[in-house]
Amino acid sequence: MGDLRTAQESLREVARLDAIGRAPRTEVWFPLLVFGLINAVAAPLVLMIGRDHLGSFYLPAALAGGVLSALHYRQTGRVSGLQAPLFAWLAVIAGATVAGAVCSDAGREEGWRALNLAGPGVALTVGYAILALWARSTVLLVAVAAMAVAIAFSVNVADGDPAIAFQVGSWAVVFFCLAHFNYSQHRRHP
Repeated sequence: MGDLRTAQESLREVARLDAIGRAPRTEVWFPLLVFGLINAVAAPLVLMIGRDHLGSFYLPAALAGGVLSALHYRQTGRVSGLQAPLFAWLAVIAGATVAGAVCSDAGREEGWRALNLAGPGVALTVGYAILALWARSTVLLVAVAAMAVAIAFSVNVADGDPAIAFQVGSWAVVFFCLAHFNYSQHRRHP
């Protein structure tokens, strides 16, 4: 009976330590806030400069957002003593953003409306899905689902720049809401 009780206590302790170790990866409010801001700026910007020129804003902004997020994680890691790997965030953000630009250009050059309008969003959505799975973050998975819905809706009801403005504007709203939820969740249960 004593061995069973000791084993159960050991399993509970392992589960507790696993949750502590996973916490830095599931705390995604800061990147959601940063990328929500980027998308909030991108929504009216795409209507002013056009979707074909949005990459000149979005790529540097996404890389800056990735660096800000990495710095945030580094700082919180120093405070908590738990470091989250930062390279994964930066690599996926950069790769998804570049893939989105390639999809947009290829769709425009080849005359494929769906690729031009949905391709960049799908590339970013896949990037966020990779991060969500890596971080084991339900919050990011909700963001991914909302991004996919916004893409599907926008390309079926709008065309051109308004479709892209709707996509990134919708993402901004979803990211802000999820950032607030995730921040509140982690402050209640650190």
